[in-house]
Amino acid sequence: MGFDVFISHSSKDKAIADGACASLEAAGIRCWIAPRDIMPGTEYGAAIVDALDHCRVLVLIFSSNANESPQLRREVERAVSRAVPIVPVRIENVLPTRSMAFFVESVHWLDAITPPMESHFQRLAEAVKAILQVDQAGVTAKVHADSSAMAAVSEVTASTAAVQTSSIPEGQPRRQRSPAGKPQRSPGPSLVITMSVAAVLLLACAGLVTYRYIVWKPGTPAPPSLATIDVPSPQKPSVAVAPPVQSQQVASAQAPNAPAQKAAEAAADSSSAARNQNPVDGGMPVTVGDTYEMASAAYKTHEPPSPWNKEETCLYLKDQGIEFFFHGSDRISSIHFVAPWPGSIRGVKLGDTRDRVVSLLGEPAASQERFGGDTLALVYRWPYTLTVEFHLKSNKVEIIMLD
Repeated sequence: MGFDVFISHSSKDKAIADGACASLEAAGIRCWIAPRDIMPGTEYGAAIVDALDHCRVLVLIFSSNANESPQLRREVERAVSRAVPIVPVRIENVLPTRSMAFFVESVHWLDAITPPMESHFQRLAEAVKAILQVDQAGVTAKVHADSSAMAAVSEVTASTAAVQTSSIPEGQPRRQRSPAGKPQRSPGPSLVITMSVAAVLLLACAGLVTYRYIVWKPGTPAPPSLATIDVPSPQKPSVAVAPPVQSQQVASAQAPNAPAQKAAEAAADSSSAARNQNPVDGGMPVTVGDTYEMASAAYKTHEPPSPWNKEETCLYLKDQGIEFFFHGSDRISSIHFVAPWPGSIRGVKLGDTRDRVVSLLGEPAASQERFGGDTLALVYRWPYTLTVEFHLKSNKVEIIMLD
């Protein structure tokens, strides 16, 4: 395939994606963009995968439409898994969702929010050219290294053959063949050993060069291990959990296992105490430490959690603006509140300013900038850890996290 850049975009942002493509190709950078470069009769998904496997840079046209596109997340994930550099171009003043941020949070963003777009596309072309030059330098070095390794092996082979030939006594034929045409003399042990050593050296050089210029590319941050994500999701319950029938309750009450019954009562008391400490104003039916089954029953959903990373899964209730995260088990490890959640935690609501947060909660125990300084997170620690994250430009709370 004769192209360098794969342009990942939502179909709703096609006009801007086409503008970026035209600017890049005017600068001599060949691009692959759908649906233009999908051959008639070719399966759409197969064409996308094939193009991602051959591109050298992925340009992501990022917007609220891209945030909501599962297809774009899959394209970005495949590029990261293949160590392809990513250049996000943000065309709207929005932050990536947590699932998108997992792949692009550590990458430098190119903001193209204010017009004219042509100036932003020019900066994009310069950035992509710089990445391609670094990548080409790596490929050239790999070719030179491979050539040097092959030359070294050839010298070892030639010198070994010369030694082997000189060891044949004078007057004896150099190579005799039987009537069947097969050699009568077998190579000596020293030749076999030398050839084996040469093969090992060649394989070692090839492995080193592959790691240096393919697995790790200069100037590109090492991607997270995404291709091996294999997070088992809790099984989707087929029916709603029903209370035990009366006969089961009576049998449980008459069971002689007193220690087990006391342990169950203590666990129930602990869960109840945790809910009482929940700082959410008005309370919640579930909290940190509760199970997936409890959340599923409380919010009347049978949707299983989706894989989030190597250790976590996430149940996202989009209509209510609540994300439940499960860490290593089916118990809730953290809860995130995003739009359109209407509630509050100790008076703090989505959309509040930083001054409002500090006036309600006081100075935080810690604070940290995220997304290259675009957002600021204030951390408060009580029986729970409360993190309030807001955008620095708008000065509005966008996410409230409870751990």
